[in-house]
Parts: sequence; structure tokens; C-alpha cells
Amino acid sequence: MYEHGELTLDPAAHETSKAGVTLNLVPCKFALLQALIEEPARVFRRNELEEKLYGWGEEIGSNAIEVHVHSLRRKIGARKRS
Repeated sequence: MYEHGELTLDPAAHETSKAGVTLNLVPCKFALLQALIEEPARVFRRNELEEKLYGWGEEIGSNAIEVHVHSLRRKIGARKRS
């Protein structure tokens, strides 16, 4: 189980919540959040995240990671840094 502020992620149960409210994440967004919450101080390169989210040989859109990050931020209510 991982915790970061009000956010919790349970990989075994495939459950995520924020402030006790369950978040329903599709598998790719769950995998993205898991990668980020496992190493919260690390800055990932796009290709590293692509490797974590997609299988070998899968077609990946040029901005797929950016789209997933944007969607995940909206889902968890993250604010942009200034």
C-alpha cells in the first residue's frame, strides 16, 4: 500500500482513494499513478513511463503520456505548480 498525502493506492486490490473517496481508474491510469507514487521524488522520462504503461510493439501516440497525466491530474484534483 502506498500513501501520498490524502492519496492511497493499493496495488494488490487495485484500489485508489483520495481522502477516503474511491477513485475509479482505468488500468493505464492506475499503472501511471502507481509508477509515480512508488518513486515520488523521481522525475521520469516519457519513454520510461511508456515502457511501464504499454507492451512491447504497441502503437503509442506521440502525446499519449501527456494525455494520461492530464486526465489523472483532473481525476485526483491535482493543481498545477506555478
